[in-house]
Amino acid sequence: MALVAPSYRLAPANRLPAAYEDALSCLSFVQIHAANWGIHTQRLILSGHSAGGHLAALVALRARPPHVAACMPISAIVDLHHPAPSAGSLEERVYTLLLDEPSQDAPLSPIHWTTGNSIAFVLTVGEQDSPRVLAGNRRMQALLSLQTAPSSLHVQPGQSHFDTHTSLHNASHPWYKQLRHLAVQSPQ
Repeated sequence: MALVAPSYRLAPANRLPAAYEDALSCLSFVQIHAANWGIHTQRLILSGHSAGGHLAALVALRARPPHVAACMPISAIVDLHHPAPSAGSLEERVYTLLLDEPSQDAPLSPIHWTTGNSIAFVLTVGEQDSPRVLAGNRRMQALLSLQTAPSSLHVQPGQSHFDTHTSLHNASHPWYKQLRHLAVQSPQ
């Protein structure tokens, strides 16, 4: 396997959709240069943790790149929309620090792009993840399960939002078994 670990422009200096556009540019760059790195372009699997998981899922669901075989977001924030965020809340910060325009909350949320999905999804969250992340991933899994591509949600017992990322230092973590399975199942 080859790992590509891109960066992206950060908010609030560069508000969304800047990071989404950077993720699309990275995917295009990988597609163009894949042969130079020995990467099979029909076996790409997108992943990331938290905001990175959000971007991976958003690219997979909104852009629907034909060369992406699967998406494995970890503790991803899948729904930026909130009907009435309270003052000073994390939800309000989405509108004041993250989004370029408040009306982009739904279009920049992966959960709003599940209809017609054909990319395999493995969602992972921690049992002690934030209530918003847990609820959003459960709702997204329910929506993805209505589509033709396989999807699953894995809740890691006892893990917090950050444990879901830091626990991946262990090569025997179940997430890697799922990654290997998806890599083998991808088109040759």
